[in-house]
Amino acid sequence: MSTIPDYDQFLRNLFDLLDNYLVKDLETLVKIAQQGEDGGVSYPALQTIMSGMELLGLILSGETNEPAFSYYWEESLCKQFSEYSGFDDIFRRVIRDGTAHFYLVKAGITVSTDGNDHLKYRNYKGSDCINIDLQVLYNHFIYTYNKIKSDLLSVSVTNAEIIKGCEKLQRQMIGSSSKVNNLIISKNLKGPIGVVQATSIDKGYSGPTDFIQPSGMENLTKSIEL
Repeated sequence: MSTIPDYDQFLRNLFDLLDNYLVKDLETLVKIAQQGEDGGVSYPALQTIMSGMELLGLILSGETNEPAFSYYWEESLCKQFSEYSGFDDIFRRVIRDGTAHFYLVKAGITVSTDGNDHLKYRNYKGSDCINIDLQVLYNHFIYTYNKIKSDLLSVSVTNAEIIKGCEKLQRQMIGSSSKVNNLIISKNLKGPIGVVQATSIDKGYSGPTDFIQPSGMENLTKSIEL
C-alpha cells in the first residue's frame, strides 16, 4: 500500500531539503577543506558526497545500500564522466566504508583540494596511492545532482523504480519518527499532562529533516501520537 499521496510533491519536498542541507553543507565543507589547514574537513566532505550518491541511487533505483550506490555510479556518474568507470569499488570499500565506520579513509588513498591529479597515481612516502581531488569530485557530484533533480522534477512520476525508491525512503522516515516518539513517551520527555518540557528552536539548530507528507503517514502514526 502506498504511503505517499503525491510523488511529485514528495520529490519537490525532498530536493528542497537536499538543496538546503546536502548541497549547502557540501559548499561549506569544500570551502573549509580548500584552506589547507589541519581540521580541513576533507574526510567529512567525502563522506557527505558518498552518502548523497547512495541517496540519489535509492530514489532512482528503488534499491538500498550497495545496489543503490552502484546504480548511481553506473547510471549517473559514469554516464556523465566516463573516467570513473572501474573506480566504484575503491570509492565504496575504501572511501565510503572507511569514513563511515571509523572516520578515516582506508590506506591507499590521498586527498587533494586544488583541482589537480584527480584519479591519478601518486607515490606518497613510498606507498602507492590513488589521489582523489575533492574539488573535482564535488563539481562532478553537483553536476549529476542538478541533472537528476531537473530530470525528476520536470515530469510527473510514473517510473516504477522511482516510486519504489520514494516509498522506501518514506518508510525509513516513518520508522525514524516512530522510534523518536516512542522514546519521548518512554522517557516522559513531555513531562506530566499539561506540562510541556520543551526547548525553543532558534538559530543554530538544524532539522528535523522532515519532508514526509502527513496525509501519507496518518494511518501509520495514530498509535504513537503524543
